[in-house]
Amino acid sequence: MTFSSLFISYSMTAYTDPGIVKKQTREELQSQPRGEGTLCNYCNVYRSYHTRHCYDCNACIYEHDHHCPWTGKCIGGNNIKYFNIFICSLFTHLLYVMGTWVVGLTDVRRSGK
Repeated sequence: MTFSSLFISYSMTAYTDPGIVKKQTREELQSQPRGEGTLCNYCNVYRSYHTRHCYDCNACIYEHDHHCPWTGKCIGGNNIKYFNIFICSLFTHLLYVMGTWVVGLTDVRRSGK
């Protein structure tokens, strides 16, 4: 049960778009209102104030939290809830494994083997 929730939450984190701001054509850039955000010097996209550029992905991510080495992608506004579930599932799975190990170890000591 804990492993399946761990696997599902990891998969949802890894395969959900984190909130990548789509690249814009020159015409779209020129027609964009200037007061809604800033221009990214790396992507050449107008982004809101809640968007940051990820240098690992080379993209602007809405509500960028961090670039996760476990999933190999950014954690942003669209997949942060799955990432939080993944971390909670990982902690729960760790507690389950450690508890099982402790119970097994105490049973071995009681039996004297």
